[in-house]
Amino acid sequence: VELELPTISNEVTETKPENVVIAITEDGRTYWNETRIGMAGLLPRVQEAARMVPQPEIHIRADINARYEFIGRVVATAQRGGIMKVGFITDPELRALPPME
Repeated sequence: VELELPTISNEVTETKPENVVIAITEDGRTYWNETRIGMAGLLPRVQEAARMVPQPEIHIRADINARYEFIGRVVATAQRGGIMKVGFITDPELRALPPME
Protein backbone atom coordinates (compact mmCIF):
# COMPACT_ATOMS: atom_id res chain seq x y z
CA VAL A 1 0.00 0.00 0.00
CA GLU A 2 1.46 3.34 -1.01
CA LEU A 3 1.23 5.91 1.73
CA GLU A 4 2.62 9.36 2.22
CA LEU A 5 3.61 9.44 5.85
CA PRO A 6 3.84 12.68 7.83
CA THR A 7 7.25 13.93 8.76
CA ILE A 8 8.15 14.36 12.38
CA SER A 9 9.85 17.38 13.83
CA ASN A 10 11.22 17.41 17.33
CA GLU A 11 10.05 20.79 18.51
CA VAL A 12 10.32 21.88 22.09
CA THR A 13 6.90 22.71 23.47
CA GLU A 14 6.83 25.88 25.50
CA THR A 15 4.60 25.65 28.53
CA LYS A 16 2.63 28.88 28.74
CA PRO A 17 1.55 30.17 32.13
CA GLU A 18 -2.11 29.56 31.32
CA ASN A 19 -1.49 25.88 30.55
CA VAL A 20 -1.81 23.25 33.24
CA VAL A 21 0.93 20.77 34.12
CA ILE A 22 -0.27 17.57 35.73
CA ALA A 23 2.58 15.65 37.31
CA ILE A 24 2.29 11.95 38.13
CA THR A 25 4.82 10.34 40.46
CA GLU A 26 6.05 6.77 40.28
CA ASP A 27 3.60 5.73 42.99
CA GLY A 28 0.64 7.53 41.35
CA ARG A 29 0.47 10.77 43.34
CA THR A 30 -1.03 13.47 41.14
CA TYR A 31 -0.24 17.21 41.14
CA TRP A 32 -2.13 20.07 39.46
CA ASN A 33 0.67 22.47 38.61
CA GLU A 34 2.51 22.10 41.92
CA THR A 35 -0.45 21.38 44.20
CA ARG A 36 -1.08 17.78 45.19
CA ILE A 37 -4.59 16.59 44.36
CA GLY A 38 -6.27 13.22 44.36
CA MET A 39 -8.07 11.68 41.43
CA ALA A 40 -11.39 12.73 43.00
CA GLY A 41 -10.31 16.37 42.81
CA LEU A 42 -9.02 16.16 39.25
CA LEU A 43 -12.32 16.11 37.32
CA PRO A 44 -13.76 19.32 38.84
CA ARG A 45 -10.51 21.18 38.10
CA VAL A 46 -10.43 19.86 34.54
CA GLN A 47 -14.05 20.88 33.98
CA GLU A 48 -13.31 24.36 35.30
CA ALA A 49 -10.29 24.69 33.02
CA ALA A 50 -12.33 23.44 30.04
CA ARG A 51 -14.74 26.37 30.42
CA MET A 52 -11.93 28.94 30.17
CA VAL A 53 -11.50 30.97 26.97
CA PRO A 54 -9.03 30.30 25.52
CA GLN A 55 -8.99 26.79 26.85
CA PRO A 56 -5.65 25.83 28.41
CA GLU A 57 -3.72 22.79 27.29
CA ILE A 58 -2.98 20.03 29.76
CA HIS A 59 0.62 18.88 29.79
CA ILE A 60 1.26 15.58 31.55
CA ARG A 61 4.64 14.98 33.22
CA ALA A 62 4.83 11.40 34.39
CA ASP A 63 7.70 9.64 36.09
CA ILE A 64 9.31 7.12 33.74
CA ASN A 65 8.41 4.36 36.21
CA ALA A 66 4.77 5.43 36.70
CA ARG A 67 2.29 2.70 35.84
CA TYR A 68 0.34 3.28 32.64
CA GLU A 69 -2.86 2.92 34.69
CA PHE A 70 -2.11 6.22 36.51
CA ILE A 71 -1.38 8.06 33.27
CA GLY A 72 -4.41 6.56 31.52
CA ARG A 73 -6.72 7.75 34.29
CA VAL A 74 -5.45 11.31 33.96
CA VAL A 75 -5.84 11.28 30.16
CA ALA A 76 -9.36 9.83 30.43
CA THR A 77 -10.32 12.42 33.05
CA ALA A 78 -9.02 15.26 30.86
CA GLN A 79 -11.06 13.98 27.92
CA ARG A 80 -14.18 13.42 30.04
CA GLY A 81 -13.81 16.93 31.48
CA GLY A 82 -13.80 18.52 28.01
CA ILE A 83 -10.14 19.44 27.48
CA MET A 84 -9.29 19.53 23.77
CA LYS A 85 -5.48 19.42 23.92
CA VAL A 86 -3.48 17.01 26.05
CA GLY A 87 0.26 16.62 25.59
CA PHE A 88 3.14 14.87 27.28
CA ILE A 89 6.33 16.42 28.60
CA THR A 90 9.41 14.28 28.13
CA ASP A 91 13.08 14.66 28.88
CA PRO A 92 14.71 16.03 25.70
CA GLU A 93 18.07 14.65 26.85
CA LEU A 94 16.78 11.10 26.85
CA ARG A 95 17.89 9.79 23.46
CA ALA A 96 17.05 6.12 23.79
CA LEU A 97 15.39 3.93 26.34
CA PRO A 98 17.27 0.99 27.79
CA PRO A 99 16.30 -2.35 26.27
CA MET A 100 13.22 -3.98 27.74
CA GLU A 101 13.78 -7.21 29.65
